[in-house]
Amino acid sequence: HQGHLTVADLFGRPVDLTVGRMELKYGDQRLVSPLDWSAVGRAWDGLLLRARLPSASVDAFLTNVKEGASARRDQHFWGVYGSCKAVKDHELDAYLLGRDLGNESQLSEVRLEKGNLSERTLGARVKGKVSAADYSSEAAWQFGRKAGMPVRAWAAALTGGWTFAPGWKPRLGAEYDYASGDTNPADDKIQTFEPLFPFGHALQGYQDVFSWKNGHAVKLSLSGTPAPGTTVALDWHYFRLAQARDAWYN
Repeated sequence: HQGHLTVADLFGRPVDLTVGRMELKYGDQRLVSPLDWSAVGRAWDGLLLRARLPSASVDAFLTNVKEGASARRDQHFWGVYGSCKAVKDHELDAYLLGRDLGNESQLSEVRLEKGNLSERTLGARVKGKVSAADYSSEAAWQFGRKAGMPVRAWAAALTGGWTFAPGWKPRLGAEYDYASGDTNPADDKIQTFEPLFPFGHALQGYQDVFSWKNGHAVKLSLSGTPAPGTTVALDWHYFRLAQARDAWYN
C-alpha cells in the first residue's frame, strides 16, 4: 500500500522530499483522501516536496494515479496545497489541483480528443473554533477540458456547530454542501463538479447514496462523548439534485 523514502531538511533547508508510493490527505478530505475506512485504500505513486514554515506549510506533488497496460495511458494527479495556522484554532488553506489523462499519439485524433482530460481545481478552505462554536467553509472552481469539451463547474460547503460543556459534551451541528450539475447534458460543455478523490463515506453519510456532485446536501447532527474514546452520533441528511437533467451520483 505504501513504500516511500523521505529526505528531511533537504540541503539544510526546512524542506522535505518524499518519493515513492504514499497516501495523500488534505483539509477535510472533500477532494483528496486516502479513503482509510475502505479495505482497499488509496495511494499515489510519485514525489512530494513539502516546505515547512513556522506556522504554515506548502506541498507540491506530482503523482501517477493510473497506469493501464491495455489502454496504454497514465492519469497524472498533481497539485500545490498551502495551509496556514498562524491564528490559534484556525486553519486557512489554498490549493490548485490538476488531473491529466492522455491517449497514445498513434491513435486517431477523434479518439485522442474523446479520451483526453485536462482539468484544474482551484479552491480555498477556512476552518476554526471560537469558544464553544466551530465552523468550516470551502469553495472550489473547476475548469479545463474533458473529452474535448470545456469544463466549468464549482462547489461549496459550509458547516457550523456548538459544543455544550457539561456531561457528554454534546455537539449540535449543521452542514450545507452544493456542487454544480449540467444544465444541458447534450450541449458541448461540462458543468458537473468532480470531487476528485473524496472521503464521501463520512461527508455525505455512511450509506454512500450521494456525492458532492450535482446536488444540494443538508445535514443536521447531534453527537456526544459518553466515555473517553467513545462517540455517539445521530445524523439526518436531505439530498436534492442541483440539475434534474443531470444524474444522481453516489
